[in-house]
Amino acid sequence: DPSHMPSTHRYVADWNPEKFLNWADAIGDHCKTFITLLLAKRQHPEQSYKSCAGVLGLAKKVGKDRLDNACKRALDYERINYQSVK
Repeated sequence: DPSHMPSTHRYVADWNPEKFLNWADAIGDHCKTFITLLLAKRQHPEQSYKSCAGVLGLAKKVGKDRLDNACKRALDYERINYQSVK
């Protein structure tokens, strides 16, 4: 029963690959490609949800264009992780 879960667990329970891909698509093509590869990097996509949320959350700090460019650079260097985008 979701109402018995703490609010942070309910928030995470709504996460799925499609949610992150749609969010990334709203930012840009490079971002969507980066998130696709980040999700595929782990055996289970759930293991990369926190990294995906971190990368996509950077759009609030730096803006969509700058984040999409950072994802492009990370893709060019084949560094698919949060730190390379940050």
